[in-house]
Amino acid sequence: MDWSGSTGFSFCRYSLTIISRTQPNSEDNLSHFGSSMIYASYVKWVEAAGGRAVPIHYDSSPERITELFNSVNGVLYMGGASDIQSYNPYYNAGLQLFELTKKANEAGKHTPLWGTCLGHEFLAVMVSEDFNILDTGFKAENLSLPLDFTNEAKDSVMFAHAPQSVMESLAIEKITSNEHGMGVTPSRFYGNKKLNDFFKVLSTNKDRVGAEFVSAFEARDFPIFGVQFHPEKNVFEFEKHHDTSHTASAISAALYMATEFINHARRNPNTFATEKGEYDALIYAHEPTRTYTQTGGHFEQMYFFNNTD
Repeated sequence: MDWSGSTGFSFCRYSLTIISRTQPNSEDNLSHFGSSMIYASYVKWVEAAGGRAVPIHYDSSPERITELFNSVNGVLYMGGASDIQSYNPYYNAGLQLFELTKKANEAGKHTPLWGTCLGHEFLAVMVSEDFNILDTGFKAENLSLPLDFTNEAKDSVMFAHAPQSVMESLAIEKITSNEHGMGVTPSRFYGNKKLNDFFKVLSTNKDRVGAEFVSAFEARDFPIFGVQFHPEKNVFEFEKHHDTSHTASAISAALYMATEFINHARRNPNTFATEKGEYDALIYAHEPTRTYTQTGGHFEQMYFFNNTD
């Protein structure tokens, strides 16, 4: 199926839902701000391409998750450190959104889903139906790399509209920002029939000690994409002790990916039932908190929430 085209819907209010997550132990000093959070850089990444963010609390009821899903134009799984290797409220909410996304696309309603870092890993776990599909111990934190493209990349949906300059930069320059200790090895990917049937690998990379991991994939039949690296960091996070690239070519590549994701959202016809419902659901109902100092310079801002609905 060809998911790379575009259509001319007359509306222009595109909203993407971002699922909040609990704070890991490393962020205990932020717990007084709220019980769950969203990194503001993901909101800004969506906005940079013309989209708007709608938070979904990870412990929302299944009914509320379905209601919001049917009102927005796509789904984003952000990075972080949540538990995706056991059934828990975060996993269950993400799984419900994934199943809703598949069903919508199967019914002919174009609905994109993007997973970054943890979100990329989350997709691999859900599709493989194997909590042990991820390898641990990768030495890939604070590591910027060029992508090692596979033969599938040239005919991919993710890179279908990428200018040659973007593809060359991604292939040659150290501009993809990696911050992970877990990942999917190519051998595990290709050894899992469910993963191999659902996704095709677009790029791989090696960590500091030569361990190889899948760094980008996309679904064969749906607009579902995963990247192990962090395109939002190139544009919106300025970590003091990290080598995240902020060059013009890094920004161009990061914003290309955001634009491609939002272009898929433009093909989705969902809207909120009422203007007030939309107004209340948008991230603008919440104020971001400056968190650079509290996170050791890792995150400029976060949105905090006190769950649930």
